[in-house]
Amino acid sequence: MGWLAWTMLGLVLLFTHQSLTHQIAEKHGHKGMLPGFIGLIPVFGLIYYLKIKTPVRPPIKEKSNRSSTLKTFLGPAFYTVNLWY
Repeated sequence: MGWLAWTMLGLVLLFTHQSLTHQIAEKHGHKGMLPGFIGLIPVFGLIYYLKIKTPVRPPIKEKSNRSSTLKTFLGPAFYTVNLWY
């Protein structure tokens, strides 16, 4: 691989790391541009928000209002098929 391919791979990894760090910081209640800038520091950004920085609010646990049954998943599919015929 040439230098251009390695540079592109590095940039993709850097911006993926930055985005992941920013999402984790928002989940913990930290807002603004600072989490985005800290995310640009490789590896440190994730460690900072996962281990060092205390959350502003407790983590949000998402609750599902619908039960996960076979009818829940296949119902819209059968309805769509019936509309086609």
